[in-house]
Amino acid sequence: MQKKAVYRKLKLALALGVLFVTLAVALLGALIRPDKTQDANDQLISIAKLPPLADVKMLKVRKNKLFEHQFWYELLLNGGRESEFMLVPIKGMEVQEHRVKVEVFNTSGIEEYRYYLFQDVLFALSDSALIELGRNRTTDGVLTDLTGQQIEFNREAMIAEIESEHVVRKRFLLGSDPYGRDMLSRLMAGSYVTLMVGVSSVLMALIIGVLIGICAGYFGGILDRVLLWLMNVFWSVPAILLVISVTLVLGQGVMALVLGIGLILWVEMAQVIRGEVKSLSQKEYVKAARLMGLSNFRILYFHILPNLSGPILVLAVSNFAQAILLEAGLNFLGVGIRLPKPSWGGMVRELYGFLITDGAYLAIVPSLAIVILVLSVVVLGASFQDRFKLKYGVTLRRG
Repeated sequence: MQKKAVYRKLKLALALGVLFVTLAVALLGALIRPDKTQDANDQLISIAKLPPLADVKMLKVRKNKLFEHQFWYELLLNGGRESEFMLVPIKGMEVQEHRVKVEVFNTSGIEEYRYYLFQDVLFALSDSALIELGRNRTTDGVLTDLTGQQIEFNREAMIAEIESEHVVRKRFLLGSDPYGRDMLSRLMAGSYVTLMVGVSSVLMALIIGVLIGICAGYFGGILDRVLLWLMNVFWSVPAILLVISVTLVLGQGVMALVLGIGLILWVEMAQVIRGEVKSLSQKEYVKAARLMGLSNFRILYFHILPNLSGPILVLAVSNFAQAILLEAGLNFLGVGIRLPKPSWGGMVRELYGFLITDGAYLAIVPSLAIVILVLSVVVLGASFQDRFKLKYGVTLRRG
């Protein structure tokens, strides 16, 4: 018995750990991702389908455009930012008279060489300045960058800065996808979409389900029969058809997905709350409140709703797991989030074709993320339901 209790506590601790890590990754977003671009969508086709733990040498070439400084909160609100550097995967680099010659690292085995002026690697320059530097092959002098700043340069200093600060190594812990995007970063960015859709749709379903369930269970009569008929109508509509209908009206996106999933989940909540309210309405303290002449609103708000906290908590957690699965399934079917915004279901849809190849891990990684998160939520929901039974002595039931 003691071993069983320890095992149950260990399961709950692991589930809470998974949920905490997922929430932290989703909220911190681009601050902690290896790829800090918006939607983790930095594509490097030459390094497509890298294996996990791959380590690639990169040359950082400054982009010839102006960038505004962004604070950390702007980075979070925007979901990322465009990098000031273009990353070029390289096998090797040769320093020539006025430029560097790099052999591009390519997973397809294609031999490719690129040439960059020293100044082009280090500074943001206009096209005319680049043409002038290329024509004159100047390696010592003064130039004006796109910000209007005067920069003095010489060959030795530029070579030293390139070798020390612009040649870096980037590790791909989970490899890269067919577009050369960092799989770990995509997975981390997808956690925000998954949690946001799950939480938003559950909140929407709770509001609708609790209101309708309370009205149906407390007032009864014709209103109860009408609302029960409405529940059965929504219950009979397949989830995919409901979400497609919402998508046709609102277009694909997060809002359509939240609305569609919320309209699916509220029915079960309403049925359970209806049954609980019917039971609570027969309690002596509710009958006494009616005899005292209290209004229906005061009875519902002060006497019935507080006693629904247990069922509502269990319903919210269990439906959160269902919302995650629905979000993943609908995105897999292509009626959810638009690309390139990452979602775990959308990643599985993009990559499931690799299951029969040596790149099977590409589809397995987001699939495992979905399984682990849903399993953690289920364990948490089971723990809440056990406590609810122990405290209230009742079991959740359908109306």
